[in-house]
Amino acid sequence: MRIPSILGSVVLAVALSVGVAQASTVNVALSSDGASFVSATSQIFSSSSPCCGGFVNGGLTTAQDNLLTTTPIPWLANGDERFIFDDNDSVASLIIRLGSISTLVSFGATFSATDRIPGLFSVATSLDGVHFTSVGTLLNPNSSFSGGNSTLVTTAPLSALYVEYSFGSATGTNAYGAGVSEVFASVAGVPEPSTWAMMMLGFCGLGFMAYRRKKQIVAALA
Repeated sequence: MRIPSILGSVVLAVALSVGVAQASTVNVALSSDGASFVSATSQIFSSSSPCCGGFVNGGLTTAQDNLLTTTPIPWLANGDERFIFDDNDSVASLIIRLGSISTLVSFGATFSATDRIPGLFSVATSLDGVHFTSVGTLLNPNSSFSGGNSTLVTTAPLSALYVEYSFGSATGTNAYGAGVSEVFASVAGVPEPSTWAMMMLGFCGLGFMAYRRKKQIVAALA
């Protein structure tokens, strides 16, 4: 008669493991999750001939797509994968649209640690793509996180559909436009109703186990 007890333990273990997995942060600024490139204040070679052997793999469009994937590919013949702003762009900002309204908790970017390093990393979010609210700014991000990472700016959970990243004037050995290879926004997962149902079922199983054990003890003492 141990089947209900074993079942309760198994269900609780599964429910807790699912709950922990869904509570971790996940990247939602990926094209695979429906995110898309909206616009940028500038993009190098969009109005001039490309250098370095010319475009490959779709050129400028690939440079934009690289912002939304963890596996960027070259868009210049010299192997450069970064999105690069025009040399005279002191704002250097871009906007992406997430696949759906998401609860965001952190923002980041990866970039070269020596060439075209962003002078700052600033984030703003919006629900309509028109009215943006500042989230936070990190000056000289490379001095704090060499090459960047996915959590350069963190915040209390907030809802957004659009994210604007600004990088300011670039620094480094080639201090013209800021070059960015990947952009990340992270979202805090919230357990879905099915997960809560599994957890409740697990707790009911534990309660049933305790009840049967107490009943068995009383019977043994009688």
